[in-house]
Amino acid sequence: MKFLTSAAFISLLGLAASAPAASLAPPETGDNVTQGPVPTIIKPTLTRISIPTLSTTTKKPIPTSSVPDTISTSTTTTSSGGTVTSAAPGKYPSIVFTPADSPPLVPLFDTTNADPAVIKALKTIPFPRTMLSTLAHAEGLFVPLMGVLGSSFDGTKRNLAIDDWLMIVCRTGILLDAQYVFDNNVHGLTIVGWDFNKINSLNMTHADIVAGQGPWTHRQRILLRIIDEQIDRRSNDLQTIEEALTILTIPELVESLIMIGTYTTFSGVARGLRVAQDSTMPGLDGIIRKIITSNYRIFNQG
Repeated sequence: MKFLTSAAFISLLGLAASAPAASLAPPETGDNVTQGPVPTIIKPTLTRISIPTLSTTTKKPIPTSSVPDTISTSTTTTSSGGTVTSAAPGKYPSIVFTPADSPPLVPLFDTTNADPAVIKALKTIPFPRTMLSTLAHAEGLFVPLMGVLGSSFDGTKRNLAIDDWLMIVCRTGILLDAQYVFDNNVHGLTIVGWDFNKINSLNMTHADIVAGQGPWTHRQRILLRIIDEQIDRRSNDLQTIEEALTILTIPELVESLIMIGTYTTFSGVARGLRVAQDSTMPGLDGIIRKIITSNYRIFNQG
């Protein structure tokens, strides 16, 4: 093997150092240079997706074939050409209710294929009542609620005297502006002996009642105070309850509060759903008289 001398090795290094470095620049173009094809950049075309418009859901109309239309109103044409609905004149001039602003908002309950327990509960009052036929839509709650109503009519179960009960019902209806509740119970007060002036005084202010005005007994005045305080703030003053317990039994006091709550519910349904007034019926007076003056057992109707 031959070894390079130091001079020869140094000479080789010099040649390597003097050689031009490889160029990293892009090749020049010229007549003798052939370029490859320039790649074409394809831009994607954006296609707008058409989103279908959701159609507005159309509410199913409430069937009107079974909706009663017996609200007694009159209309007056104003100077601007509009109409104002006013309530028909009432029998008691100091007791005025806001007229209904709409026909009934739900149909009467259809008893076709209804639960037999619901059909039986509809006979709690032995003649058609639009209120009961409205409440029956809530089938599960309707039956026990009619148990409360039926017991109110039954003198063997109710603790309060008939006129106490009817006074609570009518005063509650007046305070809650529920004409249906008042109209369907005020006749009972005439049957048990209340005269025109006493019934007409049921719209007396709370302040006047507390001040001792009006044709009220001490017992009635206490009950009226209980009603007014409950409707106003869902509670009672301690003094009112203390005085009540000097004249009412505990069962009577508790029952009076249950009555107020029950007929508050009826008043809310009557007003909220615009329950129609009941039509007059031949012989209705005699039926009502029999119901409220006897120990009427409601669920013996069969």
